[in-house]
Amino acid sequence: MFKKVIFKYLCVAAIALSAALASCGKDDDKFTVSGTISGKYSNWSELSASFDMGDTWAATVQISNGKFKISLPEPGADFLAIDFSEDFNVSDQSAKIANATLWVRDGDEKEMLSLITTRVLPSIKATSVTYMYADKKVNVDGDFDVTEGVQTVNIVADMKLNKGWNIVVNTYEQSSAGAATNSLKSAPVPSGSIWMVL
Repeated sequence: MFKKVIFKYLCVAAIALSAALASCGKDDDKFTVSGTISGKYSNWSELSASFDMGDTWAATVQISNGKFKISLPEPGADFLAIDFSEDFNVSDQSAKIANATLWVRDGDEKEMLSLITTRVLPSIKATSVTYMYADKKVNVDGDFDVTEGVQTVNIVADMKLNKGWNIVVNTYEQSSAGAATNSLKSAPVPSGSIWMVL
């Protein structure tokens, strides 16, 4: 399942929003994500978080003048169930993990929001930020190939997750010759990231 999910973050033909005024951190023992949205979506009324790309809202805040700040709650037991597949090495098989997705919303409309960097020339490089929750400290790594149609992508994982919310940076690179790599690594938010709707 997770091998399919990672391709959701590889889209570079997205709508750019704003130079990131984004931050993540602890706020009264809660993990918070904040930023500023510009353009069309700055007028949308709400920003919500869900677990595992679902449409059940775990938290919702109002967007004010394009600005938002949301605290990610602890996932319930029903959401702590990411399947990393046998291609990943998980240091503690009893660990339970979930990921959060952010959405901008206006009435019945919703669009997925993510922190992204992109570079097209001389080669393609894109990063996106994923928020992962672990119920205990656990390492997830792996190195394997995934083929989608005619494209083969080398997946390299090096995620060192602490208990609670973690930032994982997904980096996709494709050379002019066509060789592609997708890495998943515990790391700070890349500089120059912008909020984009996927």
